[in-house]
Order: sequence, then structure tokens, then C-alpha cells
Amino acid sequence: MIKKFIKNKYVNDHYRVGIISGGYGGLTAALNLNASRFCVTLFDQKKKFNWLPDIHELVSGMKRECDLQFSLEGRLLQLGHTFCNKSVTSIDPDCKQLVTEQAKNLSV
Repeated sequence: MIKKFIKNKYVNDHYRVGIISGGYGGLTAALNLNASRFCVTLFDQKKKFNWLPDIHELVSGMKRECDLQFSLEGRLLQLGHTFCNKSVTSIDPDCKQLVTEQAKNLSV
């Protein structure tokens, strides 16, 4: 079930921000947007972030796969943000909406 978003610019006097992708750039953006000022939702089809710079340690057996990944939802909750485990298929900048793979329109 997709969370229904309020269709205005603010949520409780916070700017609403939609971040597409939980890769390095998306996570960096989420980390730098303080939940006291921004209502952030990060959209990604995968549930975990994989820390690939240490992949050589995985191949050598020094680390396990679970040591190189973490839950996007868990990390975003720690930051006071929201995670939506959906792919965004299009953006309507005029209406300020994202469309997910299930063709649901979400205002951000």
C-alpha cells in the first residue's frame, strides 16, 4: 500500500522533498536534509544499500555480504525520513508529482 501524501508544498511547516534512488547521491541528500525542516521521502526499488567499495573484502572472505549492506528504511527512519520501496517511472514537474511503477501519483 502506498502512503498517501498531502497535496501541498508543506507538511507541518516542513518542505516536502522526494529523492529518487537510494544510491550514494540519494543517501547523501537525505543525510543532509534535516527532518526538523524537511519532510523527505526516498524512493527506491531495492530495500538495501550495498557498500561496494569494500567488495574486495567480501571476495577475500574478510567480510560477509551482510557487513556491506544496510536497510534503507531503517537508516531513513533514524534520520526522521520516510522510505517508499517503489520505482518511480515518471515525474510531472508542473503538478509536482511522482508516478510509481504501479501508476500511483504521489505529490512531493
